[in-house]
Amino acid sequence: MAHIFRWESMKNAASPSHFRKAILLLVLLLYPFEQGFAARERPWAPVPHPAEVTVIAHLPEGSDWHDVVKVTDGFILQRAPKDGAVSLIKVDRAGQAHPFPMTQQVKDMLDAPSALARADDRAIWVVNARPSAQPFLLKLDAETGALQSRFDASPDVYDGTSRFIAIAAHGPMIYLADEGDAALVTYDLEKKTWRRFFTHYPAMLGQRPMNIGGQEVRATDGRPLQRNVSHLALQRDGAWLYLQTPTGPLYRLKTELLRDPDFTPVELMESLTEWRRTPTIGGLTIGPDNALYLIDRSEGRLLSFDAGRNPFMQLADQRLVDAQTPYADPITNEIYVAAGADLLRVTPHQGTPP
Repeated sequence: MAHIFRWESMKNAASPSHFRKAILLLVLLLYPFEQGFAARERPWAPVPHPAEVTVIAHLPEGSDWHDVVKVTDGFILQRAPKDGAVSLIKVDRAGQAHPFPMTQQVKDMLDAPSALARADDRAIWVVNARPSAQPFLLKLDAETGALQSRFDASPDVYDGTSRFIAIAAHGPMIYLADEGDAALVTYDLEKKTWRRFFTHYPAMLGQRPMNIGGQEVRATDGRPLQRNVSHLALQRDGAWLYLQTPTGPLYRLKTELLRDPDFTPVELMESLTEWRRTPTIGGLTIGPDNALYLIDRSEGRLLSFDAGRNPFMQLADQRLVDAQTPYADPITNEIYVAAGADLLRVTPHQGTPP
């Protein structure tokens, strides 16, 4: 089994301030222990008024679109490269889909987009991760596609099996899920440092076969399909990171710990808290009130946790069996998600359900 941390992380792990770290870890692990643990495995309670769903656009070229972000003049969606077809599109406010405008410089770079996120300053982040090649991040102007920044991954945070498939960003920190080599990778824009965490740790590894629409999913060789860590979501203030494989469980981690080199690998592993078990999901997102939303692909549902960690079923709709990573509008709390060949807007129940 591979080392849970790469050597570079180990070199920086020593700390003289063990008492301070112990107190912080104790607080993080126990709060809110009592009500949190009691609520963790409650059934998904239906809300009194189910969420409303509207088709706002029909998407071109099939049903493989997944990541979606809302920008000033519409939406941007991404999918993995497919037979030379368009991998990034923009849906305008009228619901019309067009290839995402990119400068020639960006077109020459971007040959394998694998994940998409909204930047704090209204730009977008795109991960480029071609198999067996050096992954890199591009920060692009959301309207023109012009290149603002490029960051190449350090050789010690990926290998030939790596597949960066999810990204979350807040402030100076970028978080990446490496599904291929089962790990969490970070990039600190201020310190200009790449780090790798939890390699092959059980929380990063698929533990159960995927179930979509009530059917067990099988790989090309006929075996039940299990996938490694694939989904990330950041609390709005960037303080907490949620992560999981498609079949769970869902975990939560204080992001402060990932920036402090004083924490040892053992301390970091102990801080990774199991939130609850989940069905097979298509993705996660967090609303402006810090409610967490999950797309349940096993039954076609929108599930949520409110700020008190209470689980609810916002909606049951068979279209969500084909839904992928959702995006929550930070102002309106509307949820946008690609489902099959449609871009859906879901308006969840407002406020805390009884």
